[in-house]
Amino acid sequence: MRPAARYKLAVDCSTPHLALALVDGSGVTVAGRSRDVGRLHAALITLELTALFADAGIPRTAVAEVRVGVGPGSYTGTRVAVAAAKGLGRAWNVEVLGVYSLLAQVGPRLGFDERGVVTRDARKGNVYAQPCTARSGAAGTVATIVSLGPPEKLALAALAQRFPDWRLLEGLPPDAAVLAATSDTVAAAPLYL
Repeated sequence: MRPAARYKLAVDCSTPHLALALVDGSGVTVAGRSRDVGRLHAALITLELTALFADAGIPRTAVAEVRVGVGPGSYTGTRVAVAAAKGLGRAWNVEVLGVYSLLAQVGPRLGFDERGVVTRDARKGNVYAQPCTARSGAAGTVATIVSLGPPEKLALAALAQRFPDWRLLEGLPPDAAVLAATSDTVAAAPLYL
């Protein structure tokens, strides 16, 4: 049975987690996975994709668009995600769009129109930081996280000065469904800061 709805596949490998999600046209997550794989993204991405589609019970031909986390984050992981997304997009003849990976770490932690800055360790006393806000959606749908500027690499000591009175959202495991829900897309190319 072929489903009538068309789905967005979202992929992120910019952290030690391999995060995948299938979101339907209404914004409802049909299936999602986030697994800490360390540096084994390349070895496990096809197995995790197979499991994701089995969990969802839909064929790969139901995917209408692929979203990929472009970073900032792990150099190798980001390249694995972008290469996989572009390969799937070409094989399935669907559009591939990039989304800043930090947005996937916000999840439901921001209230409607609340401003926050999501961070991830960038080593040597630095963080990757991105300002964002949340927009509400229909009940049961993924929160729409909207960027309020591009990601930046900052000294940790400068974070409070750069974003005074903003809610600090330190990186949690990514939720790839957030990548599928946002309208903030960029080129599907790795972002290195």
